[in-house]
Amino acid sequence: MKKIGNSVLTLILAIIGSSLFYKQEPGINIFLFTGISATLVMLRYRDTSLMKRLMAVVPPLVCSAMIMLYPQAITFLIWMLAYLLMWSSVVLDCQPLMVLFHAISSLVESHLNSFFRRLEENTPATKKEKLPNVWIYIISGIIILIFVLLYLNGNPLFGKLMKKIDLSFLEFGFIMLTLFLYAVLYGMISFRKNKRIARLSFLKSKIEPGSLSQRDQQEHKIASISFWSVSVILAIVNLLDLIVILSGELPEGFTYKDYVHQGFYTLILAMGLAVALIVYFFRGQVNFHEKVRSLMKISYFWIGQNILLALITAYKNFLYVEAYGLTYKRIAVFLFVACVLIGLVLSLNKVRTLLSNWLFFNRLSLYAYLMFLLMAMLPYDRMITACNLNYAQFADIEYVLSLPHPDLHMLKEYIDENKQYAEYGPRTEERIQDLRKQADETGWRSWNLYLNQYKEAP
Repeated sequence: MKKIGNSVLTLILAIIGSSLFYKQEPGINIFLFTGISATLVMLRYRDTSLMKRLMAVVPPLVCSAMIMLYPQAITFLIWMLAYLLMWSSVVLDCQPLMVLFHAISSLVESHLNSFFRRLEENTPATKKEKLPNVWIYIISGIIILIFVLLYLNGNPLFGKLMKKIDLSFLEFGFIMLTLFLYAVLYGMISFRKNKRIARLSFLKSKIEPGSLSQRDQQEHKIASISFWSVSVILAIVNLLDLIVILSGELPEGFTYKDYVHQGFYTLILAMGLAVALIVYFFRGQVNFHEKVRSLMKISYFWIGQNILLALITAYKNFLYVEAYGLTYKRIAVFLFVACVLIGLVLSLNKVRTLLSNWLFFNRLSLYAYLMFLLMAMLPYDRMITACNLNYAQFADIEYVLSLPHPDLHMLKEYIDENKQYAEYGPRTEERIQDLRKQADETGWRSWNLYLNQYKEAP
């Protein structure tokens, strides 16, 4: 496989991609394209360990399989990230952030490196050397196309013969898509390490002791005063919430909606800021201050309070979902809280083990990537439909109908059983009929399970 030039391999994959994607919706085409790409990776890098190759190809395959089953925008975006990382992670042994940086850099620099290398090869001393293989096919194709057009205009019999050959796929859009895919895929397949990014591998994973400056002394004092103060304030905030949650009685002047809904994103921002401050103050020589033990203890207490705040916020959001149903914003709150919890736990480990910020952010990026993969496998619209119809106290039918991929069969059954929502019946039936028509007209390349379930039986 490595004997095939990068340019030829990229061109073949680009043509395959255009044939699968042109004028098509996401579906089995993405799964097939990813499967072909994963096979190329497995064969092309046979010298790499099997485990490393599997770890590279499994994430985009899983995402593409989810798109085939349940196409949604967030899964498609995460699939693009996983597909990009597949080509770089299989050849690199470095920290997660470096894999991402190298992948992004290669998308651009592979083209530039190739261009300048061609310029060097075409100096007077070497200008008669052989052309790259891809240029052989491009130049040959241009020559053939020119003469075909000339013969079409010059011979009516040849023109009549060519009309019988279906070349409708060779549209301008198809050609432009092929060129676009070639440009993107070439940067992945012709992967090149960036020397400047490679220098990041020399960054230390642990903080080493050194001399304490006056600035370090001042930062220790700032951290001590700030952490003690905000820890006490946060403890009071959490205590107030726990009293309300355990007693079940709201303070005077508060409604249930005001209590459980107000300030979600502000609290998440506060927890994220807490992580940022921990990372900042424990980035250097403050870790070796003579009174660092007391600072570490209050940091543990503050992190613990923030973890409790995250759990209380998630519980309040759960109460809100239980009452008013599930929405994308409420799902986002759960996901943000999960991300903050990961950051807080990593911050706790950083303070305890003297991790450098470089290693901290690499671990954070790895867990974030795993979180993205988990997010890609959740059918959000189906979850929202089921939760709002079966568990929420107030069914928001209008919101369910506004979703791009709701479970319309479940919604139709719910409306039939609950006559107070009969006004939504015609709109639901209309959407089902539209999806049936779309399913009947959709070709095999755009097949997905969600659309197929609305296809009428023959």
